[in-house]
Amino acid sequence: MNASKQLPIISTIESERLILRPITLDDAPALFNYARDEIVTKFVPWQPHKTIANSIKFIEFLLSEYEARSALMWAVQLRSDKTNTIIGTCGFIRYYEHTKCLEIGYAFNHKVWGKGYAKEALLAVIKYGFEVTDTIRIEGSCVVDNIGSAKTMSSVGMQLEGISRSNFIKDGKVADCKIFCIIRSDV
Repeated sequence: MNASKQLPIISTIESERLILRPITLDDAPALFNYARDEIVTKFVPWQPHKTIANSIKFIEFLLSEYEARSALMWAVQLRSDKTNTIIGTCGFIRYYEHTKCLEIGYAFNHKVWGKGYAKEALLAVIKYGFEVTDTIRIEGSCVVDNIGSAKTMSSVGMQLEGISRSNFIKDGKVADCKIFCIIRSDV
């Protein structure tokens, strides 16, 4: 992204049950706790973290993205958790300046799946994206077999636009992806 069209400096967002905040190196143990889980990483492009060093490296990458203002990935924690332990990450992994489009990404500890936290975080992030940036489109994708992620994107008003064939490769296996989108005029 060119320097004239940077994303805003990441700030804290609060929803009814969640705090979405900038990630820190202190989050490495909690991140590692779920990023090493093969249930969580089955449908994401990255491999399970083998050591906490993998989680630290990922956090350092996010911190460099904050500095460059080229992505906005929030650490997600429960408002009720006074230990500040994260349960996932949610945010914008790419900004396409020429189309004013943000691409979302998220991953949550599977122990909190089914409680609506991903939906709540996604709603907060989408609202932020449209209110704070010049974005006109927010899109996301998931492997066609990732039924939970597809339901989550649908539940926040993202519409299925179609299938992108052979758009995901992990461990040598190729898969199709569902493409979802919400545009500014939808909200």
